[in-house]
Amino acid sequence: METKDIFGLVIGFVAVAGGLGIGLAAVVNSIKEEGRQKLHAAETRHKERLALIEKGMDPLLADKKPVKRFKEGALLWGLLLLGVGTGLLLSPLATDITGIRGEKVSAAMMFFFGGLDLLVYYVVRTIWPPKKAA
Repeated sequence: METKDIFGLVIGFVAVAGGLGIGLAAVVNSIKEEGRQKLHAAETRHKERLALIEKGMDPLLADKKPVKRFKEGALLWGLLLLGVGTGLLLSPLATDITGIRGEKVSAAMMFFFGGLDLLVYYVVRTIWPPKKAA
């Protein structure tokens, strides 16, 4: 082997080892940070419980989560996929009307009806559920 070949192998080895070292450092750092966050959450929950006990309230109130009444993600994805499906369903009709062949019409119809349903989602979220009068 020549010196060039050995030098190339050393450079490759250092590059791979450095990449693995950076990845390992990132994983170790994220594990440590997750542990710190869990510890902070436990300390906060403990302080909340102590404050509730001092006020004479039930400490189990600190564990209750607020109830979500409206599933935003389900409505968003449902309307978006409904729009994409409608666009795919109506694309042969649009192909016959416009005379344009290929996937361009299907993509345009999917984007059009998907965007239309995102506008419907926006209207539903701003108007419904109705705001209660104060």
